[in-house]
Amino acid sequence: MPYYDYKCERCEEQFEYNVSYEDRDQSRECPECGGELDRMICSPKICYDSFTVTGKKPTDGFRDRLREIKKTHRNNNFEHLI
Repeated sequence: MPYYDYKCERCEEQFEYNVSYEDRDQSRECPECGGELDRMICSPKICYDSFTVTGKKPTDGFRDRLREIKKTHRNNNFEHLI
């Protein structure tokens, strides 16, 4: 289920809820003050972490290969790969 961000009209606290697509427009109550929550428009939260997705960490051989590619292509920016 996707996460949606909400903001309280009264106290302006922000909250994130894991809500089904069908229930995303249901009215929600602020847990802090009881005010009504408005759903905010936010950028998607897309993250990729190979360990959490697959349960496996990259092997040393994989890391070594990335370092080799980086050395071969020094003019390119491969910092995000290591």
